[in-house]
Amino acid sequence: MNDLINLTAFGALLRWLPLMYWILCASLIGGALYFFKTRRWKVISSLLAVLIFSIPYLMTWKKQHDALEARKVSINLFKKRCTEAGEKIIKKVPKVKGVAWLKWREDIVGMESNQYLMNDPYGRDCYKEGCISALLKRKNIDPEISRIGRGFEFVESVDPADGRMYRYYLEEKIKGQRNLEQRELYRKSAGYDPGEYVYGIGLSKIEIESYSAKYGITWDDISTDEDRNHWIAGGRLRIIDLASGEVIAERVGFMIDLGKGNTSGGRQPWNYAEKNACP
Repeated sequence: MNDLINLTAFGALLRWLPLMYWILCASLIGGALYFFKTRRWKVISSLLAVLIFSIPYLMTWKKQHDALEARKVSINLFKKRCTEAGEKIIKKVPKVKGVAWLKWREDIVGMESNQYLMNDPYGRDCYKEGCISALLKRKNIDPEISRIGRGFEFVESVDPADGRMYRYYLEEKIKGQRNLEQRELYRKSAGYDPGEYVYGIGLSKIEIESYSAKYGITWDDISTDEDRNHWIAGGRLRIIDLASGEVIAERVGFMIDLGKGNTSGGRQPWNYAEKNACP
């Protein structure tokens, strides 16, 4: 907005305002020196004019000073929180085929500027079934397609939408069939025959009675009210042995929005906070 104003005639006027402000102040002082005849009233009126015209600048200075001090307090608190951050692996387990996703993340739309919503903005990089998809390894139905990817063969979870338990897995599904004309156009642009079918990755699920996975993943927002007052968010991700309840690994992290929740220009505070995170 400021850039647009600067392009207009008002921009030049605004740039001259501070000088005009003090010219007016000097004019009043000059008028006082001319109008009052005694030295005492000349001094009083001049000092009064300077004081009145200095008040806005003193208020601005105090506001900037208070903001700077508040920023220092926030940064010091964030540094203190960062001493608690990091990853801790207590126990390694090889060849785990599947896990349980114990706690779903809600949709993130509209939450990027909510200061006190305790939904772990630090660790939130997915929502709903997207979190499950991110944990899964792709299964191919086309033998000519070879991909090696990291991930689990299945993820089990209770869908909060219906309260039922499912086992999820990713697989390559046929999305459509190309005709000869489409294959020829593709061959001309890509240089090879794409094949008869169009494939896409889809999330499939089957209903189950209980977890077969031995380990589960869950998350918590560990922010305090003091943290959120300073636009600090903290999150903890844990891997849990479902049989014993033992925590075998965890990651703790914090982030801070140094813009103090500023949303001007479409700014999303928690997204900007990702640039100031530990770890």
